[in-house]
Amino acid sequence: MSIKPFIDATSIANEIRLQRQVDKVTFLIVEGHDDFLTFTPLVQKDKCYIIEANGKENVISVISILNRDNFKGVLAIADRDFDDILGVTHALDNFILTEEHDIEMMIINSPAFERLLLEKGSTTKIAAELERSGKSVKAICAEKAKAVGCLRLISIREGLALNFDDLQFRFVSRRSFDLDGKGLVNLVVGRTQNCKVNRAELLSRTVEEMGKGHHEDHICVGHDLVCILSIGLRYVFGSCAVAECTPDLLGSILRAGFSVADFHVTELFRDICLWEADHPDFRFIRGPCP
Repeated sequence: MSIKPFIDATSIANEIRLQRQVDKVTFLIVEGHDDFLTFTPLVQKDKCYIIEANGKENVISVISILNRDNFKGVLAIADRDFDDILGVTHALDNFILTEEHDIEMMIINSPAFERLLLEKGSTTKIAAELERSGKSVKAICAEKAKAVGCLRLISIREGLALNFDDLQFRFVSRRSFDLDGKGLVNLVVGRTQNCKVNRAELLSRTVEEMGKGHHEDHICVGHDLVCILSIGLRYVFGSCAVAECTPDLLGSILRAGFSVADFHVTELFRDICLWEADHPDFRFIRGPCP
């Protein structure tokens, strides 16, 4: 069950307080609707309400408000994003970050990714690409997603406010499947209003950032990788029609293919089990916990 999402953190906290008067359940606060869809099959529905907080900042604000009230039985989960790389920490009770950059990267690391390739890819083309490059589909896509992730990281760290909303991945070649770094920078800067950054310098900093050895699980944004995979499944790893391999559809297939058993081997599941052990009156995850 989901409580109607609110924009204001105080409104969400008040709604949780009101709902607690009706049901003694665990309240699980997540960032958005995709997270709601991911967690719905993973929780015991009669013991947990999932609340969409409309973003990480709201997740943090809501749990901070409820923690100050010593409100019991509420757990917040948010994407780790670039927090570790940027040195950002969160000293909050009842708050868990994903081990990977985000929930989507957690799913990409699971067997759900191979199930997606089996459904949408060509085993012949995938085998040929593996023989040619010696790399898996995930590794090939992650190499390209790293470049986008590094540019996102620079934008946040330097306060550039670059516009990545609804980014079209035209900088990934449909023929060679190579990523054009200059094209990436030009596209993002060109769609960012009043952006005065030197494009050549930004490209140089992006290349430098890529050389720092960031782990793909931490630097890659899951949605970026899925967008790149969408192109690959049409031209390199398969012959998928555009309408059959949109990023939104692939994301939906990944979520649907992410089983309870897949979740049970994640770090996030173990962290939730530790939280439940400390809050035995509010067990809600589909177990068993280790």
